[in-house]
Amino acid sequence: MPVSVLEQLADIHKPPRWLNLEYLSAEDWIESCHGLPSLQSNGISKHFYFPGFTPNSGGLLCEQGLFQDRDQWQRDPANRARLLKDLNIEGVSSEDTLVSIFSYESAALLGLCQSWRQGKSRVHALIPMGRSLNSIRSLFPDDLSLVPGDSLTLDSLSIHILPMTDQRAYDRLLWSCDFNIVRGEDSFIRAQWAAKPFIWHIYGQEDDAHLDKLSAFTSLYIDSLDSDTGQVWSKLNLAFNQEDGETTVQMWKKLQQGHTLMDKHAVKWPMLALNYADLATRLVQFVKKG
Repeated sequence: MPVSVLEQLADIHKPPRWLNLEYLSAEDWIESCHGLPSLQSNGISKHFYFPGFTPNSGGLLCEQGLFQDRDQWQRDPANRARLLKDLNIEGVSSEDTLVSIFSYESAALLGLCQSWRQGKSRVHALIPMGRSLNSIRSLFPDDLSLVPGDSLTLDSLSIHILPMTDQRAYDRLLWSCDFNIVRGEDSFIRAQWAAKPFIWHIYGQEDDAHLDKLSAFTSLYIDSLDSDTGQVWSKLNLAFNQEDGETTVQMWKKLQQGHTLMDKHAVKWPMLALNYADLATRLVQFVKKG
C-alpha cells in the first residue's frame, strides 16, 4: 500500500481494518495463516485473509442466488438450444458431447482434439478467440483467418469459434456444456459452480510450484468421489498441465467410461466447497469479530 495512504489512515481516529486478500489455494498451510495479524508500526490493524475451500479458510466468491439460477437454466433443455442458436452453432444433437475450452496454450489440448476427431461419438469444442486457439491452429487450413462465428468439422470433431463475452453469458456457457476446460482462478471457480466436470489449467510457476497447488485441489476434490474415478480425473488434470498429450487422451477415455459418477460428483461439489458461507459473508463476519 502506498506510504501516503498509510499516513492518512494512521491519522484517522479509528483506522479501518486492513485485510490482505491473498490468492486462492487448497493447500493445507493456508488454514494456519488465514486471519493472522501483521503488526504495523503506525498502529493500523492488518490481517492476512486467505480464500479457500474449507471451513477454516476465507471461503469462495459466490453471489447469492447463483445456484438457483443455474438449476433453473439446466432444468430446461430449451435454454441450451437457445444459447447455441445465439452463437450460430448448428447440428448439435442430444447425444453429442459439448466441451467449452478456455485454457492457456497446451500441447495436450491438440492431443485431445486429435483424439476427438478420431472418436466414434461427435464432440463439439466451443473455443473463444485467444490462447486456446493457438494450441490447435495446425488443425485449420493455413489460408483460413479465424474469426468468431467460424466453425470447422474434422471427422467426429466440430470446432466452433466464439466471441469473448461477459461473466453472465460465460456462466450460461459453462452450465450448458457437458465438460469444461478452464484456466486461472476466476473461470476455475465458475466451472465448479457450473456443477459439471472440468479440467483446471492452472497458471504455470517457476519450479513447478503450481503443480503443488493443483495436487492440493485435486486431492480435496476427489475426497468423496469413487477412488478409481477420482484418480483418473486427477491424472487427467496433471497430464494436461504437464502438456502430456498421450496420457491426457488415455485419462479422458477412461473418465468417459465412468462419466456418470463424475457427473453426480460435480453436482454435489459446489455445496461441499461453499461450506455454508461465501467469501463476502465470511469477510464481513471476520471484520465484525474485530
